[in-house]
Amino acid sequence: MLTLLEYSVRQNPTQSHTTLSGLYPENPRRTSAQPTAERLLAAFKGVTLSVIHLPGQLHRHLTYFRSWQQRILTLPDLPADTYSRLTIPSQNLLLRMSEKMSP
Repeated sequence: MLTLLEYSVRQNPTQSHTTLSGLYPENPRRTSAQPTAERLLAAFKGVTLSVIHLPGQLHRHLTYFRSWQQRILTLPDLPADTYSRLTIPSQNLLLRMSEKMSP
């Protein structure tokens, strides 16, 4: 999975000839033209999905992504709402996924 992540990010045309910052906590301004999968994943340390069960209710909250984290999410050519869909209630998520898959 790590190799696939690295490959997809490095092959993305929007990534070629550009650099990413924010991957080095000890030096946030340091940039990388070929980030490793470990660095990409570590950039999301502290991001959480909270699920709160109340009587008759289910609430989900996803930590806000910083702009450089949002940019990283676009690099592997995943749909833009891949992570925001985690906050959608399960039955609505299944419906939306089936709508996207139908011709």
